[in-house]
Amino acid sequence: MATDNRTRSPRSRPARQWPSMADVATMAGVSSQTVSRVANNRENVDSATREKVLSAMQALGYRPNTAARALVTGRFGALGVVSFDVSAHGNARTLGAIADAAREADFSVNFMGVRAQTEAAVRHAFQHLMLQSVDGIVLVESQMLDTPSLRLPPSMPVVVADGDTGHEYPHVDFDQAHGSRGVVSHLLGLGHRTVWHLAGPPDSFAARRAPRPGGEP
Repeated sequence: MATDNRTRSPRSRPARQWPSMADVATMAGVSSQTVSRVANNRENVDSATREKVLSAMQALGYRPNTAARALVTGRFGALGVVSFDVSAHGNARTLGAIADAAREADFSVNFMGVRAQTEAAVRHAFQHLMLQSVDGIVLVESQMLDTPSLRLPPSMPVVVADGDTGHEYPHVDFDQAHGSRGVVSHLLGLGHRTVWHLAGPPDSFAARRAPRPGGEP
């Protein structure tokens, strides 16, 4: 009897089967409900059982179903971050702070870098992150918010970091004037007679709010 040794095309190969919650439960010797509690970080599981379940998850390479978890917890456990220039010192520090805060709250961070400050680029970044099932998006220093036609998805919570304060979204920012006064006071306290100010890029929100000679920003 002839045997067909031709290699099957990638389309005909079976899709990879990821371990299920039942597989984890069998390996750990617990119920699927207990695995669900551990996967959703519920507290009503003793430490020994939790360790068995986590070990089984790691051994099997189990990946929790984020959609199913969201139905239970009301959240996906992930934040999206959009930034235009992650090489800038301030943006990099902001991204690091967001990652630290997210980790403390048991959230992961999905980052989307945008090179062009255009309406289409911002919308594409939001669409990409929403497909990854994030609970909210942090937009770092976006001059695109000055564009009247820009409309971000109303169903997605948005927070702007280091951006202009004249828009409809909640924002978190540094007190640039207070920081500048502190630096100048420190230098004068060291005995320096003259302090020079080097302004930042003219399109930077921080530079726009920099203290002006003889008064507040």
